[in-house]
Amino acid sequence: MDGEHPTLDLVFARASLLEAGVAPDQVGHVLYVSHTDHIKTLNHRKKGPKLARRWAPLVVHAALHDPEFPDDIARDALEKSEAILSQEAFAEWTVLLAQASRDGRTPVATILQQPHPVKARLERSRKAWQQTSERVNKMLGDWVMANAAPVQTFFEARVADDGINLKRLAKFTPKAA
Repeated sequence: MDGEHPTLDLVFARASLLEAGVAPDQVGHVLYVSHTDHIKTLNHRKKGPKLARRWAPLVVHAALHDPEFPDDIARDALEKSEAILSQEAFAEWTVLLAQASRDGRTPVATILQQPHPVKARLERSRKAWQQTSERVNKMLGDWVMANAAPVQTFFEARVADDGINLKRLAKFTPKAA
């Protein structure tokens, strides 16, 4: 695991990938993709930003776990996102979602299994947490768009038949909550 961005890794990237159906044993390791012809859509003005936001968890996961991820891509968006998600106000959310990721469970299932008092405490800060996670997702989507060419080249070199289906992932909305 990337020691510099534990919250971004566990709460955003891993949690979103688990929610999207990636196998728990794959998360935290180098991931391969399929349907890379779909990644060329990042260059389209209309669909590109939307796909960048939806693929942001995969790109963040690659940036944190893949040693071959391009070094020339600036990591400042990762630093800002880590700082935002690590705010003390969201400690209960981050602890719960990080534990779910470590256990290989999806965030939604984990939240639903919590006792009523825990769910009630989470509900009080849910709107603020959702707004923050949407802000982080938009920031990371913009980061992916700004680096679309190297990201596209990187994932075109990471093809495997049993890899993560980019076409299917494009239909998923990332959730940090």
